[in-house]
Amino acid sequence: MNRRQFLRTSGSLVAASAIAVNRPWRAMAGSSGSETLQLAWARPVDSVGWLELARFDLTHRGGGGGAEVLLWPGDESRLAAAGIPFEVTVDDLVGRDQALPRGPRPSGLAAQPGERDDYRTLADYEADLRDLARARPNLARTIVLPMKSLGGRSVLGIEISENVGAPDGRPTFYMDGVHHAREWPSGEMSMMFAHDLVTRFGSDPRITRLLRSCRVVVVPIVNPDGFAFSRGFAFDTSTFLSYPIQAVGFGSYWRKNRRTPSGRSDLFAAEGHAAFGVDPNRNYAKGWGGPGTRPVPLDMTYPGTAPFSEPESRNVGTTVLSRTVTGVISNHTYSDLVLRPWGDTRDHCPDEALLNGLGAAMAKKNGYRNIKGIELYPTTGTMSDWAYASVGALAYTFEHGKQNFHPPYAGFIPQTYARNRDAFLLLAEASADSAHHAVLVGRTTRGGAGVEAAVRVRRGVSHRTNGGAHDDKFEVAITSNRDGHFAIHLGPSAQPGLANPQPYEVLVGRTSVKVEAGRGQRVDLGRLPA
Repeated sequence: MNRRQFLRTSGSLVAASAIAVNRPWRAMAGSSGSETLQLAWARPVDSVGWLELARFDLTHRGGGGGAEVLLWPGDESRLAAAGIPFEVTVDDLVGRDQALPRGPRPSGLAAQPGERDDYRTLADYEADLRDLARARPNLARTIVLPMKSLGGRSVLGIEISENVGAPDGRPTFYMDGVHHAREWPSGEMSMMFAHDLVTRFGSDPRITRLLRSCRVVVVPIVNPDGFAFSRGFAFDTSTFLSYPIQAVGFGSYWRKNRRTPSGRSDLFAAEGHAAFGVDPNRNYAKGWGGPGTRPVPLDMTYPGTAPFSEPESRNVGTTVLSRTVTGVISNHTYSDLVLRPWGDTRDHCPDEALLNGLGAAMAKKNGYRNIKGIELYPTTGTMSDWAYASVGALAYTFEHGKQNFHPPYAGFIPQTYARNRDAFLLLAEASADSAHHAVLVGRTTRGGAGVEAAVRVRRGVSHRTNGGAHDDKFEVAITSNRDGHFAIHLGPSAQPGLANPQPYEVLVGRTSVKVEAGRGQRVDLGRLPA
C-alpha cells in the first residue's frame, strides 16, 4: 500500500470530515490534544499573548487581530493552558489537504521557465542546477556551499552572470528557498527564477541588462535533510510502532532541519526517527533567541543552542558574508506577503523609506501585502533581518500562497511564478543600482603603473543576541582589471541599527586603507600600491 492509498483509507483521514469544523471560543479549556494535525485561529488579547503565540507553529496572521496556528499533537492543550482564546478550524489538516483538487493548470497561461508537472525532489534540484551550468558555462556555474548537512548532504546553488568566472566586484542579488522543509513552493520559485535568467539571457533585454551589471546567486534548497524527509515522506511499516506520526502523514509537514540528540540526521535510520530539529530561520545571529522563539527542542521555533549552530544557517551566512550581496529575497509559504525588517520591533529600520517603497513596488507587481515582519508575528534570528543588519542588503521575505504549505502543483506553481517574476526582477535591478548601495573605486599600481592585483575588503559584523552578542567577519576578494582599475559594489560600511561607525578596511598587497561609505555613495580610493 502506498502512502496516498494509506492516507485515503485511514479512518483518521476521512476527507469528508477533514474540512473546517465549528467550535466555541475558549481559553483554559481542558483538552487532551489531538493525534492529528489541526489548524486553529487564535486571538491573543495583549502583547504578552502574542509573544507566547509566536512560539507555536504559526502559518499567517489575518484580520480581526488573530493568527492561524498549526497544532501538532499536544499543542491544543498547550495553547489552552497559555490562556489564549482560540478556535479549531480544521480538525484534520492532512485529510483536508489530501482532499484538495489536483488542478488544473490555469488555461491561457504561457509555459513558465523551469515548469514541471509536479514538485521537484532534491535529486531533481541538483540535476537542474548542474544542467543549467553545463548548458551555458560562461553564464552560470554551480556552487557548493561550505558546510554539509547533518545528514552528510552537499548544499548546491548556482551563480549567474555574464562572464560568471570574472573575479570582479559587481553587486550580487541573492535568493533562496526551503529554510522550512514543508515549504516546497519556495524552492520552486527560486529554481524557476534561475531557469528564467539562464535560458533568457541574450533574448530578453531586461534579463540581459541585469546579468551584465549584476551577479545572481540562487540556493533553492537551504535545508536539504528536512526537505528530503518532507518531500519523500512515505508510510513505512518497519517504523510504524516506534514512529506513529508516520501513520497520520505528519512527515510532509516537517518544518525544521533533522537534528537529533547526537547531532546526526535522517540518513542514519536508527536516529532519524528521534529527530527534533532546529528552525533554520530562527538560527541567524540578529536577535537570536529573542521574541518568536522558544528554547525547547521539540518546539517549532526552537532556535538551536547558539547563533549559527546549524549548517543550514552557516552556509547562507558564509555565502552572504563572502560576496558583494546588495539585495536578498528569502522565499517561504504562506500568506501572500512581502516582509521587510524588522521582525522583532515596530521601530523603523534606518532604511524604512527605501525598503517600504521597494516593498510597495513589488507588492504592486504580485498583489501581496507589503508589511514589516513584526506585523505578521514576532520573529528573531531570521535570514532577511540578519542579511539587512549584517551587510545592509535590501532584504525581504516573500510568503507565497494563501491555502497551505505546498498546494497541488499545477493549479498553483506556474501562476505563482508568473505573478512574482516582475517583483523578483524589480528587486534584482534595485540591488544592481548603485544609488542603493556603496561603491569603492580605485587603481592598483606598481612603480606608478596600473597592474592587475588582488583587492580585499573586510570589516567586523556584530549582533546583539538574547543575553549576549555574536561577532563575525565580512570579507570579499576581487581582482582589479589589467590596468589596475576596480569597482567594488557593497552595502554601506555602517551596520544598520548600530550607532558606532564601522569603516571598511581595503587591502592591496601591504597597503591597508580604512574608509567609510554610505548608501548611494561612491568613494574613490585613488592609487593603491600593490
